[in-house]
Amino acid sequence: MPEIVTSFFVNFYKIFILFLLFAIKGFALTLDEKIGQLFIVPACQLREEDHFKDLEQLIVHGKIGGIILKQGTAEGQRQLISKLQSLSSLPLLCVQDAEWGVGMRLSDVSPFPRNLTLGAVQDNSVLYQLGQEIGKQCRSVGVHLNLAPVCDVNCNPLNPIIHMRSFGEDPVQVGVRSQCVMSGIQSMGVLACAKHFPGHGDTTTDSHVDLPLIRHDLQRLQSIELLPFQSLIAAGVKAVMTAHLCVEALVEEKGMPVTFSKRVVTDLLQKELGFQGLVISDALNMKALSKYHCPEEIAVKALLAGHDLLLYGDHLAPHIDQILRHDVPKAFAAIKAAVANGEISEASIDAKVTKILKIKSEIASATYEPLENLALQKKLFEEAITVVRNEGIFPLKAKRVALVEWGEFSVFANELQADRFLLTDPKLLEKMKGYECLVIALAQTSQEVEGILHCLSNCKIPTAAVIFGSPYILGKLPLFNAMVVAYEKQNAAQKAAADVMLGKLTAKGRLPVTIIRDQRKDAGPIETRRKLKND
Repeated sequence: MPEIVTSFFVNFYKIFILFLLFAIKGFALTLDEKIGQLFIVPACQLREEDHFKDLEQLIVHGKIGGIILKQGTAEGQRQLISKLQSLSSLPLLCVQDAEWGVGMRLSDVSPFPRNLTLGAVQDNSVLYQLGQEIGKQCRSVGVHLNLAPVCDVNCNPLNPIIHMRSFGEDPVQVGVRSQCVMSGIQSMGVLACAKHFPGHGDTTTDSHVDLPLIRHDLQRLQSIELLPFQSLIAAGVKAVMTAHLCVEALVEEKGMPVTFSKRVVTDLLQKELGFQGLVISDALNMKALSKYHCPEEIAVKALLAGHDLLLYGDHLAPHIDQILRHDVPKAFAAIKAAVANGEISEASIDAKVTKILKIKSEIASATYEPLENLALQKKLFEEAITVVRNEGIFPLKAKRVALVEWGEFSVFANELQADRFLLTDPKLLEKMKGYECLVIALAQTSQEVEGILHCLSNCKIPTAAVIFGSPYILGKLPLFNAMVVAYEKQNAAQKAAADVMLGKLTAKGRLPVTIIRDQRKDAGPIETRRKLKND
């Protein structure tokens, strides 16, 4: 049996016994050991030896109870986990952001589609299969808690941080799709986490940079933002992550982050909505908090609000060093001082530790599973392809097809067997003469190319636009004869888009967001604009 599997099983058998002793007999952990169980710190396999020494210091002497794994390879992650677990007297809780599979972090694993792509998929059973596959991947690389799915309702096209991470703008459908993925993940013995409570979808500020402000009233929040979380809580999600937001209708004081709000974290989430699992903070070193508060204040206030786990994370070396060498030690000392002066009761710490140890005792043992499921990836992209408009363009029957690219779409081009041109070619319009059909492929737009696109829309050649990016791009394009959204640039998405255009595949996807087209002369009649919003 591989070393990671053996040590994993033995360690978690030990913690099951410890949990029983701690819960039933009040088995004595030191205060330091209890406080340590509340922390999750970044572990980066690509860093140098000094990073490992920082982790060793926190695990051995600081009794830290959890790690969040960053970029690297699958085998490198297994080895890092095994090395760190051997240092810890209690098994570490291993956490990862794997919203679209572990390929989100590990370079040798292909990622699955983003959530907004999945929002176009109409077969929910495929989303459950996806959750199962992500759960298998997590177990194979030693992850116990996956910080997914994202339950935010992306009702703001200008949202700088959620966007493709959301299943869409319909709160009911976001709840349904989140629940399918969550149930699949947890069926594999991996903990899922609904985030970012109470909803980060309608913001124009990135909480990594500053504190977003949400002014919606309670009725609006209940009808949109909170609905997906209620769905997942009812379905048994094991963890919920809170967001660094100021939601004026919910918090106790003007300008207070939800992270510090007992009214939100304890009263609303745990009492009113009935969530009894692990409550985890978003990274406490994010600028939404650290711009206005010191590490000591942040940790104590987050704990008093009702969090069980205090997360810290980043991707940049100087920031990670700051977290491990300064932020976490200061936060640890502040919590210990708050217990000593009575601000935080040791009984409340005990209750959190009991919950954490219970969860650790229930985690499934690691198994080696295949990390690649390209057949499922292919099926998901095929199910997502969305035809927004088609006025006799495809199935493609034209013999002379020109493919105009902004970016490179080699798989798509090879499947279409079209002549390829650059969108920025200064002689592009002249070169289009003699072609029976024009296909435009792009993943984004800019002012640089919008004028060219409008010229192409007037060139009197039947034209199709295929978007390998955000569906919101539709709102910036002229009304071409055909418009297709493939959502992403991955090879499987390019193949699926080509198959739809060639008539080999029937498009089944529906737009997960409303597209408001620019009010231009070429925007078409109101009926056409409505089609772009609802199809």
